[in-house]
Amino acid sequence: MQKIAFTLCSNNYLAQAKTLGDSLIRHNLDIKFIIGLVDKLDPTIDYSFFKPHEILPFTNLNFHEFDGMVERYNIVEFNTAVKPYYIDHFFATYPECIVYYIDPDIEIFDSFNDLSEIFEKEYDFILTPHLVEPRIERSKFEKLILNVGIYNLGFIGIKKSLRSQFFVNWWKVRLEFDCKINFTKGLFVDQIWINYLPSFYDNVFIMRDPGYNMGYWNFTERTISRSSGRFFVNEKYKLRFFHFSNFNPLNPTVLCKYLDYSFEARPDLVEIYNKYAASLLSNQYEKLSSVQRLLSFKRNHPELDKKQNMLEKAFISLRKKLSILLNLLT
Repeated sequence: MQKIAFTLCSNNYLAQAKTLGDSLIRHNLDIKFIIGLVDKLDPTIDYSFFKPHEILPFTNLNFHEFDGMVERYNIVEFNTAVKPYYIDHFFATYPECIVYYIDPDIEIFDSFNDLSEIFEKEYDFILTPHLVEPRIERSKFEKLILNVGIYNLGFIGIKKSLRSQFFVNWWKVRLEFDCKINFTKGLFVDQIWINYLPSFYDNVFIMRDPGYNMGYWNFTERTISRSSGRFFVNEKYKLRFFHFSNFNPLNPTVLCKYLDYSFEARPDLVEIYNKYAASLLSNQYEKLSSVQRLLSFKRNHPELDKKQNMLEKAFISLRKKLSILLNLLT
């Protein structure tokens, strides 16, 4: 069975994407890594630098929906909206496959063999929750997570099957128009829709091992230690992958702009962040992070948003009428 891991990014995040890919294949020689470029190819960038990783521009997928999505979304929304379309592309390319999506600002520290074993047990999906441990003390992230989604979509694993193909199609339809950041309408890009997945299917594995997808939102329940040359979480769980969300190696003293404490309060994180910063810089972070995106977005223009809302209402109305007509004909 073919194993695919892919990430999505614009040109200015290619240093993170290469760092992810290098760390993935260091521990997983059986996984093919692909960088989904959600941007136009930039003539100033030497894409051979990212070998052996394949660059797959979104334009190569030839989904007609993309033209309208570029018009209605901003950069973050579009980068997340194309996720199930890429998965669908891989499903169509390989008769049997496991597909892992991984955010570009993640580093892999171990093999995915345990994940492969989970898929061998008839599971079709693997999700990582933002939090896996209830605590009496309040966390400022608890209420935020209720808005952005219980599961962190920096990672998702999907095995090709009839059920997963149907779900990917379902997800694509939702993200064509409703992959927006709009908390008043209950929307937060692609992530919020995954809340439905465990209620739709019983073959969804919820990964509660804290070694998977450690990030700033779960620092209160997880600490890093080092033993026998490897990192552990809460002293007994192997660190599988770490999510360096919102970290800038050019400002390495700031752990994350959303946190109100520094490395002095979390000395256990210093080594892992220093190593990650060095990897990013060696992968041309300084140059690539300043590259301007070539794909232009029109979202957030009030007049365009107004017209888009009218188009969405017309589209929904037309879909309802077509559904009624089809029911009458059948």
